Parts: sequence; structure tokens; C-alpha cells
Amino acid sequence: MTTLPPPSMTSPGDPPLQRPPEPAYLTAPSRLHVLSRRSLILGAGGLVVSAGGVAAWMRASGSDSRTISPSMSPSTPAGAVAPSSTDPAAGPVATSGGSNPAPDPAAPIAPVVPNTAQARDRVLVVVQMSGGNDALNTLVPIVGGYHDARPTIALADDTLIALPGDPTYGLHPALGALTPHLHAGRLGIVAGIGFPEPDRSHFAALDMWWSAAPGQTFRSGWLGRWLDLGTPSSIEPDTLRVIGLGGAVPALKAERTNAVGVNELDRFALPRTDMAMLDAWSALSPSHAEARTATDAFVAIASGATTAAGGQDPSAGMGESVIDRLVAAAELIVTQPAVQIVHVTMGSFDTHAGQIETQARLLGELAAGVAAFQQRLVDAGQTHRVLLVTTSEFGRRVAENGSSGTDHGKAGVQFVLGDAVRTGAVPGRVSGGVSGGVSGGVSVFGTIDPTDLVDGDLRPVVDPRSLYATALDWLGVDPSGAAADIVLGSRYERLPFLPA
Repeated sequence: MTTLPPPSMTSPGDPPLQRPPEPAYLTAPSRLHVLSRRSLILGAGGLVVSAGGVAAWMRASGSDSRTISPSMSPSTPAGAVAPSSTDPAAGPVATSGGSNPAPDPAAPIAPVVPNTAQARDRVLVVVQMSGGNDALNTLVPIVGGYHDARPTIALADDTLIALPGDPTYGLHPALGALTPHLHAGRLGIVAGIGFPEPDRSHFAALDMWWSAAPGQTFRSGWLGRWLDLGTPSSIEPDTLRVIGLGGAVPALKAERTNAVGVNELDRFALPRTDMAMLDAWSALSPSHAEARTATDAFVAIASGATTAAGGQDPSAGMGESVIDRLVAAAELIVTQPAVQIVHVTMGSFDTHAGQIETQARLLGELAAGVAAFQQRLVDAGQTHRVLLVTTSEFGRRVAENGSSGTDHGKAGVQFVLGDAVRTGAVPGRVSGGVSGGVSGGVSVFGTIDPTDLVDGDLRPVVDPRSLYATALDWLGVDPSGAAADIVLGSRYERLPFLPA
């Protein structure tokens, strides 16, 4: 895990702010004490549950009693829009001179996320398509220079999935399992999404997407900061409120909110051969009890899979594909009321060679996993509670390379899925501005145009923080957008097909 140093939060002339020290689990890995390979690794700042190798990580709550908001950049970032009010509750306000006041380090930030049963009942699932998914072969433009730029890896027009009311694009045929949601108006597509000044490095690009703060370094992630706003230091967060399937990625890093990271679903369990010993161990400390709570939840999921499979191996169907992780995510949401955020990692979309086969397989797994995920929620009557969004660190270059693949690019394509999504009348966007409203169930917001390039890449036209802000508004039942504005450091345009 990469250590993220504290952000710079000062304007010229301001005294330096005193930040609390980094948690020990980030700065002193040598202090971990290995008890056994099938036991626990305990450290001063966190807890790692292991079973035959490191299988999970649980971050302990920080000792700091407050959370400092993200630093404000010297000028309003590209893609940010001015708040409609100067009310402090509306979040940071960009002044006419382009400068924002530094936050007061002495003042605690009051929770602004609505602390209502409705807000806590909602669940956000983020699926990270690691490696950089190719936008141009995911959402294929029917017109333009697409086929010219990709003589061998371009998809034939007659193989594409047609979009309702939009003849200008088609979806990759491997995404067929998502067609019912597309036609029901529950699947929104964000085209041309990317930071204004993207980076083609996996590490730098992931840092941007995890922190939502390009050009700055944060020790917290965008999801972690939002969770901290709604988690007063006086209450103990729920153990299973935040889960990372595929690992606790930096997007979940928080000051006082716990996260459970699970690398291997079928190995995330404590030894159960001696239940009396396990009970005694669980009573040793709150951290032990939290570990027991987390692992018991996954044991129950595995047991359910065993029953459904007629008594077969509990690990059957609980591997490391995105299908398995999304099935587990749905089961957690249905059976564990505390769950509020689930981050699912899949990959790798780094298709420098042999892209046709690799991307088709991965997109097919994504679609199958999402379809199974949604079906479990339908069966439990809980689809109204859940929103799913995808991320990927960048798109890929328009022109194919000499290995039947594509190299790192800029703008990408992401999906937004849920009962709350409404794609009935989405305003279309053209490069350089926004066109008028388009009726007929248009599912795409933004654009990808292989003739409008920046250094050989698709031009970013939608800032990822617009996706984040929209998702956080919905999650917090927050039409004002105040919490998301604080988390993201400014106000960003919201996507049109998802009201809070």
C-alpha cells in the first residue's frame, strides 16, 4: 500500500498547518507481529486478518477527533462550477479572483452528511476496472474515423449493441447481459470522462482517481473523506460499513472510519476447529471482536453458497473473478445491514497486446457479474437501495499499436447503474460545449470523438469528480451537494440522469 503524505492546505502567507502524524500501520510496518500464517497480524495502527497468506486488512479508527477538509487549489479546477449560493453550508466557494480561503485547522468539521435512516439505508458499489479500459471499443462511435484508426481491432458495426434513441454509438457485444438495464433506462453511460490534465502512468492516474485530487497528495481517499464527514468521532463505526473486495484501496482511506479489505474471498476466515478457543480469542480486544465479525460474515456467505450448491466445497464459486466478488457484494448488502460502501477491484484491462480477446473476456465477466449482482438484489427486493458505478484510471489511445492492442490514453467510458438512474432525457454533449436536450431515452452523457484528439488521445470532456459528486449526493440523500463539495474541494457539474 502506498503511503500518501499529508496535503498542502495553505495559501501564500498562511502559517503551516499542523497535521496529526501518519497512522502507525502506514509508517511502521516493521512493528507488525506475525502470530501465525493462519492467524492474525496485529500492528499498532491496524489489523490484518490472514489465512494462508495475507487475505485482508482492517484499518483502525484514527485518534484524531476531527477531519480536515481537502485543500483548495489556487484557482477553480477545470470542470468545477460556481455554487449557486454563498451559504457556508453549500461547501467551498470559488471567489471572483479565483482564490479560496484556507480552512481553519482549529475548527472541527461538523458532520454534514444527512444522518437519516434513509441515507444509511443506501449503498454505493464502485467497480474499478484496473489497467485502463479502452473506451473506444467499449462505446463504439458508428461514424467518424474509428475504423481508419483501428484497421485490425475495430469492432464491426453490425455486432454492436444498439443504444435506445441514440444511433451514433453502439456497445461492445460482450456487454449483452446489461441490455435489459439499458432498455429499462437504469444504465447511464458517461463518455469522455477523464481529468483535465491526465497522466498516462498507472500509479499517477490511480492516485488521481483514488484521491480525486490531481496535482495534490492526500492520505485519504474520496470515499474515506465522505465517510469521515458523516462519522462523528464520538461513535464507533460499524465494522462492515466499508468493504474492499480485491483489497482496501486508497480510495477508502479515512481518518476515523474502519474499512475491511478482502483479497481472497474463499480464504478470509479464522480457524474454526476449536470454537471455544476462537471465542476466547475474540474476547481479547475490540479489534479481535471486529475481525471475528468481519470473517463470520464471509463464512456465512460461503455457507450459503454451499447450501445452494448441494453441499459442495464452500469455496466453490468464491474465487477471485469480478463475478465472484460482485455476487459476494450483493450477498453482503442483502444480509449485512451495516454495509454502505463496497469497492470491487477487477482487471487487468492493460491491453497493450491481443486486446480483442482480453477485453471481450473482461467486459463479459463484468456484465455477467453485474447481472448476477442485480438479480440477487431483485430477489431480495433491495434494488432501490443500491447504486453501482465503474471507474478506470484512464482510457487508451485511439490508434492501435503494432501488437493488436492499444497504449495508455486519456478519456474513458464509465457506467452508472441503479433504480435511481433515469436516462429518459439526457442532454447531449458535444466537444467544447453542451448541446440542447435530446429526447428518446438517450443513455450517453458526454462524447467520444476519434476525430477530436489531444496528443492522439480522446479528449476528456467530463471530469471524474462530476461522477463522484453525483454518486455521493445520491448516497447521502443530499440534494444540496454540500458534503460532496467539501470532499472534492469545489463544486462540480452533476450528471443529469441521477437525482439525489
